Amino acid sequence: MENTSKNYYEVFWDDENKIGRIFVSGEIDIELTKKIIEGGKKIQKKHCSENEKMKWLVNADKVTKPVLSLRVREIMSEAIKFIGAGKIAIIGTSVIIKTVMIFIMAAAGQKKFKYFKTKEEALKWLKNR
Repeated sequence: MENTSKNYYEVFWDDENKIGRIFVSGEIDIELTKKIIEGGKKIQKKHCSENEKMKWLVNADKVTKPVLSLRVREIMSEAIKFIGAGKIAIIGTSVIIKTVMIFIMAAAGQKKFKYFKTKEEALKWLKNR
């Protein structure tokens, strides 16, 4: 996790819900994106078997600069392809973030993702098959 005046993030394993969690606030730039991806890879390696698809809950509700650069979108898309996530629930209220994430998920070929306003709704969806 890192906290700077510009941004903050956490990538961690939620043992209670058996999912990976990502919390991000502030601006999402290339450096932050790479750190989040590296943390995600470590979590997946530690908690999932080689062929298992991990579920992720991403809280993007506090992102202050929702228009991501083309390079950040490309990096995210490639990471999602590489990780091979099972389901991705995204929490946020920004229409811009939602639109950007739809494009990133489509570019990654990720079909099992959904956007939510609350953590409770997201967890309920992640727990359903």
